[in-house]
Amino acid sequence: MTLRFKLDENLPERAAAALRERGFDVETAVSEGLGGADDAAILAACIAEQQTFDAIAALALAGIRLTATEQAAGRLWIIDEQRVRIRD
Repeated sequence: MTLRFKLDENLPERAAAALRERGFDVETAVSEGLGGADDAAILAACIAEQQTFDAIAALALAGIRLTATEQAAGRLWIIDEQRVRIRD
């Protein structure tokens, strides 16, 4: 499963485009008819799509653990359930 993002309307479309260019599955709240929705409604949509905080947190923690052996500054890290790719 690829890490998926649903960006709230306070983030610019170029943030969504940048994530898509890097291979992430990205939707925006506005494109899904959730413009102006409160956080609870956005969270409900994410949960309905099985886009859970637990899955995202697990990937983030894996990256944090890796910083013990890999330098993070100035590098792009792409983390998914299968692997970590680090670009200089």
